[in-house]
Amino acid sequence: MSGERVPTANMAMVARVAGVSRATVSNVLNHPDRVHPDTVAAVNAAIHQLKFVRNGLARTLAAGHANNIGIIVSGFDHSYSSEIIVSAQDKAIEAGMHVVITCSNHDIALQDDHLRYLHGEGVAAVILVPMPNSDASISRAIGRGTRLILIDYDGEPLNCSSVRIDNIATGRLAATYLLESGKSRLHFVGPDGDRVVIRDRCRGVTEAVGFAGMSVSTVQGLSREAATAQGREIASLARDGLIDGVIAATDIIGMGVIFGLKEIGLKVPEDVAVVGCDYNAFAWRGDVTLTSVDLLSETVGATAMQLALDQVKGRVQAPCNIVLQPRLVIRGS
Repeated sequence: MSGERVPTANMAMVARVAGVSRATVSNVLNHPDRVHPDTVAAVNAAIHQLKFVRNGLARTLAAGHANNIGIIVSGFDHSYSSEIIVSAQDKAIEAGMHVVITCSNHDIALQDDHLRYLHGEGVAAVILVPMPNSDASISRAIGRGTRLILIDYDGEPLNCSSVRIDNIATGRLAATYLLESGKSRLHFVGPDGDRVVIRDRCRGVTEAVGFAGMSVSTVQGLSREAATAQGREIASLARDGLIDGVIAATDIIGMGVIFGLKEIGLKVPEDVAVVGCDYNAFAWRGDVTLTSVDLLSETVGATAMQLALDQVKGRVQAPCNIVLQPRLVIRGS
C-alpha cells in the first residue's frame, strides 16, 4: 500500500539477508580484517540491498550533508599537535564547519578505533596525523570510503591528499646554519633512526656537511632522559676539539644536550652551538633559548583543512600532495 511506512533497515535485517549472526555483521562493520572475505562480501551485499546505514551516517544522510570534519593527532606531547588543531579549526569555522578532535595516544589500535568511529559518525572528511607504520590502518580507512587528508605521512603513496614538511630540508637548514656560523665539527643526535622523519633529517645534515667537504658524526636511539648524558659526552669531545656544533633531531633532545654541556662548564653557543629540528615549544626551558627549525604547524593545519574543504565541497577530485619548506628560527643556542 502506498501509504505504508517502509521499515528502516537494522543490523538484524542485514544478518538475516546475509545468512550470518548480528555479531558477524558487527565485526564486518568494525573489524573487517578479522572476517573471511566471502562473509564480508555477503554482508556488504546485504547492506547495499537493504540500504542499511549506521546511526551516524543516517543522521548525515537525513540532513543531506555532513558539516563536521574529524581530526586525529598521534599525541599531545608536542606543541605541533595543538597548533595544527587550532589552525585547522579556525579554517573550518570560517567555512561554517565543525571539527571532531581525537587523539590516538601513540597507539595504532586506538587510531584504528578512531577512524572507524568517525566513519560511522558520517564526518565529511578526516585529517589524520598518522602513527609510524600506519599503511594498513590508512588503507582500511580508505577502503571504508573515508575521505582522508594525511599530515606528515611517511609511508607508501596512497590515493588520498596529504601535506607534509620537507624533513631533508629541515636537516639541511640546521647544518648549513652551523657551518655558516663558523662551526666545522658537527654531530647529529636523535631518537630511533628507523623513523623516516629522523632518517630524512639526518640525510639533510649529511648532505649539507658533505657539500661543504666535511663529515658529520651521528648518534641515534637516544631517549629524552639520555640526552643530558649525551651532552656530557659531547662536552668531553668538545674539550678535545672534536665537536663544536650539534644538530638535534628533536628539540627535547637538543635541550637535554644543552643541559649536559652546561653541567660540564661549556658555553652555548660559544664552545658548542646547538640547533633543534622540530620547533617544540614544550621543550623550551632554561636560560639558553634553542635555535630550531620551524615546521610551520599553523600552516600545515590550515593547509590540511583547506584540502579537506576543497574535496568536501567538490572543488577538487584528484588527490593533492603538498610539501612545505621549513624555516630556521635563530635564538640563543
